[in-house]
Amino acid sequence: MNPHTAARRNGVQGQQDAERLLGLQTATNELLDILVNNSAIEIKSCRTVVSDKSFGKGWRWGRFGFSGPQHVEMLELDGMYLFMLYGEGGFLIHAHMVSASTVEARSHIKPEGKTMWAWPRVLSRRPRISKKWRGSETTLLDLFGYGRISIE
Repeated sequence: MNPHTAARRNGVQGQQDAERLLGLQTATNELLDILVNNSAIEIKSCRTVVSDKSFGKGWRWGRFGFSGPQHVEMLELDGMYLFMLYGEGGFLIHAHMVSASTVEARSHIKPEGKTMWAWPRVLSRRPRISKKWRGSETTLLDLFGYGRISIE
């Protein structure tokens, strides 16, 4: 499958799952996915592992992509990123909300163009749904009281 097609599929799946979990409608073809009371939630999704023949192993970690103009807007609105990580079978294994300011503090997002991060840079390598990561974020499921998602 074309990498752009796979990324688009992951994005659509992330938006659909976020709508189901949050009970909020996402805005397709808009700069930001969800606007609520002058605040924003931007959904980022990726697979744990992606086939990639350009790497010696034939695979690489999945990546979250950040748009510079979108990130600037997220900072202005004190927005939250919702990171959704999917396993090989397309099952949601981790959902995590992180403030845009925390993302910026960890690593500067270029104000123009796109910045790509492998998911282990954004999340811990062994994500746990109920665990707080580095003490500065809350998991989506903890935040909204949905309980646990089993990790396959």
